[in-house]
Amino acid sequence: MTIEGRVPTTPSPVEPRNASTTRLSPRIGRLQVRRAPEVFADELRDRILSESVPAGALLPAERELAEESGLSRAAVREALGMLSMEGLLATKIGRGGGYVVQQPPREGVVRFMDMFIRGRRINTTSLLEVRDLIEPSCAVLAAQRGSDEDIDRLQRLTVEMADLVTDVPLFLDRNVDWHVAVAEASGNDVLAAVMSAISANIRAAIAADEYGSPVTLRKAHRLHEKIIDAIRRRDPETAGQLMQRHLHAASSVLFE
Repeated sequence: MTIEGRVPTTPSPVEPRNASTTRLSPRIGRLQVRRAPEVFADELRDRILSESVPAGALLPAERELAEESGLSRAAVREALGMLSMEGLLATKIGRGGGYVVQQPPREGVVRFMDMFIRGRRINTTSLLEVRDLIEPSCAVLAAQRGSDEDIDRLQRLTVEMADLVTDVPLFLDRNVDWHVAVAEASGNDVLAAVMSAISANIRAAIAADEYGSPVTLRKAHRLHEKIIDAIRRRDPETAGQLMQRHLHAASSVLFE
C-alpha cells in the first residue's frame, strides 16, 4: 500500500545467505529518559549558579512555575525540593513567602565530602597527609588576610582550650574548631570546607587515649598560642613553620 503524497520505493533485493557482507544486529539496550523534575532542577540550578537568577530572589509560586514550564506542579515541587536539599533554595514562611534563592552554602561541600570520605573508607593516614599539605598554607594566609574578628575568635578558642587539657575528648572537639577557624581566617572558602570535612573525620577516627596525658595536650596548646601570636603579628612565614611543626608533633603522638 502506497501512502498518499509519498513516492513508492522499490524494495531492496534479498541478499543471498552466502553473501560476503555480514549484517550485524546492534543491541541498543534500554534507553534512560531523564525525568521532568531532574530536567527542571538542572535548568534552574544553572540559572542560579550563573546568577541570572540572583541570590535573594523570590521564585514565583509553584503554580506559576508549572504553567511557565509546561510541567505538572508535582514535578516542579519535586525539583524545588531537590534544590532545597542542595542548599540553593531556602523556604520563606508567612505571607509573601515561598522559595528564596541563596548562594551555595559551604555546608553542602562539607556534607558531600564527608560522604565521599566515609563511603570510600578513606583511611586516617590519607586524611593526615591532606591536612599536612594544606594547613600550613592556611596559617600563612591567615597571617596575611585574617581579620581582627578572625584573630579574636582564634584567641577565644585558644584560651578556652587551656582549661580543657584534663578533658581529652572535649579538648579534641575544640581542637577541630580551632583548626577550622585557622582555615576560615585564610579567607579561602575551599580550604575552609576541606578542613571542616577532614578535621571532623580525623577526630572521629582518633580515640582519646591515643593522645596520652594532659602533658601532651599542654604542649599542643603552647604551639597553638605561638601560631596565634605569629598570625596576629602578620608573620606568615613563622605561622606556616609553626603549624607544620605542630602537625608533625601531633602525627608523632598518633603513630609513635
